[in-house]
Amino acid sequence: PGNLAAIISGLLLPFALAPYDIWPLAIISPLLILFLVQNLNPGKSALRGWFYGVGVFGMGVPWVYVSMHDYANTPAPLAILLTGLFAAGLALFFCLQFYIFGRFIQKHKYANLIGFPALWLLFEWLRSWLFTGFPWLYLGDSLLDTWLASLAPVVGVYGLGLILTLSAS
Repeated sequence: PGNLAAIISGLLLPFALAPYDIWPLAIISPLLILFLVQNLNPGKSALRGWFYGVGVFGMGVPWVYVSMHDYANTPAPLAILLTGLFAAGLALFFCLQFYIFGRFIQKHKYANLIGFPALWLLFEWLRSWLFTGFPWLYLGDSLLDTWLASLAPVVGVYGLGLILTLSAS
């Protein structure tokens, strides 16, 4: 049940972004996964993080299928398989993030308040350039059509994401 809940909480995150713009989900989704990994050993925390990532990227990257199938004429079954593998591979970022959280951070007094947001920020940044980068589905992008958008030129998308994860934690 916890892994299913992790997938569901991950599925919520893309709805915080355009074109849906339900920005409160950018607080609720990280809050739910933080709750779901509390007091787990590092392996279970990593697995739950991977399921969360499958939810995030499974819901957030259907345009990859469209690009391959509609524009590159890839057969539909192959495009579905490749898009699924892409989402599952990107979910490894969350897997590692929550392994580190479970292994090194959650046992400390201020783990939720400081460690969780700091790790989220670090892994969004890593995802932006590691292995050629994937600059989509950043938490901070959900605030670009809100009153907090005025902070974007000062703190950037990562700073907005940090504000959201601090709010969630």
